[in-house]
Amino acid sequence: MRILHVTNDFEIGGVQVYLSHLLPELKARGHELALVVLTGRGPLLPKLDEAAIPWRYIPALGRWGALRWPRWSAVTELSRYIDHVFCADIVHTHLLIGNTVGRLAVLRSHAHPKIIATEHSTYYQKPGWAQWLDRRLAGSTDVIMAVSETVRNFTIRQESLPADKVVTVRLGLVPSRETGIEDDPLYSEMVRRPTVGIVGRLVEEKGHNLFLHTIYAVLKARPDVLALVIGDGPLLADVQALARRLGMGADQVRFLGIRHDIPSLAKRLQVFLLPSRREGFGMAPLEAMAGGAHVVLSKIPAFDELTRHGQYGTLVALPPEGRVSDWAEAVLTALSARLDRARLRHFVAQHYAFDDHVDRLAGLYEEILRREGADLA
Repeated sequence: MRILHVTNDFEIGGVQVYLSHLLPELKARGHELALVVLTGRGPLLPKLDEAAIPWRYIPALGRWGALRWPRWSAVTELSRYIDHVFCADIVHTHLLIGNTVGRLAVLRSHAHPKIIATEHSTYYQKPGWAQWLDRRLAGSTDVIMAVSETVRNFTIRQESLPADKVVTVRLGLVPSRETGIEDDPLYSEMVRRPTVGIVGRLVEEKGHNLFLHTIYAVLKARPDVLALVIGDGPLLADVQALARRLGMGADQVRFLGIRHDIPSLAKRLQVFLLPSRREGFGMAPLEAMAGGAHVVLSKIPAFDELTRHGQYGTLVALPPEGRVSDWAEAVLTALSARLDRARLRHFVAQHYAFDDHVDRLAGLYEEILRREGADLA
């Protein structure tokens, strides 16, 4: 089976990290894989080079950027690539530009491969042109794949896409090698001090400001707490400035940037705190749970689904319903509770194994090739 994945870029992000593991795994199972990126390259592409998976960059951004109509020349070039270079049986698309350009290219293709468009998030700010086009392209899309039931429900109810086209293939925990150095001074400090962490791109919807205000309140009761901010993004300077305004120095809040030892850090975290405004799945808290950390998360549908309605974590309402004091109380309670790391690890291994996800996805590929036009919902 020849499978072409089409996405925005291969920067360090949740979808891209997932694809950097998925494509080599599918190749190891005997499939032929290729990747096309449309808005930029990225530091994860060498992972495909190591696996001998071909990739191509086809610039798709118009003069107005990613939220405006992409260049039609990219549709034409990708269509030629599908017909004459890779000759795909299935084109599997991801993210806004990938889903748009990829599906339009398949429509222009003479080979007429099957098409799967993936919805990774509850995208409340999707541009009007993209919502309009999504509804019109749904009829020619073989499967619209949702990465969680939360995304499936949003896609059907909020975006008005046909329920019989939308299939949930829940993600699994992306396998990660422990790359930390055992004598890292940070690891020793995390053993000595109760540690609360956040992992994610520093953008508004991740809630870093609420994280810092919560830590500020927690420190009044537990001045020994160490807070770790892991990740990078456009709001880094603003978040660092807020920490300074709150009077929290490096001994209380540590900005670590991008780290490649998340499993090692998660094993030493007591609490993972993520007050996101919206999520489609929640790979970062899942990684923390796999390390055995107690997760304190916003009460949004994706996290309710991830934690089995709070059985495997604490859910707190976002402001204005939920106050900073509510978040601080949840963190303090988690810090004082007995941490059952084995229970959390077992839950993740049982319900979110990456191999199980790849099995389900490979089964979906086989199904759409075998039963054209079948009802897969």
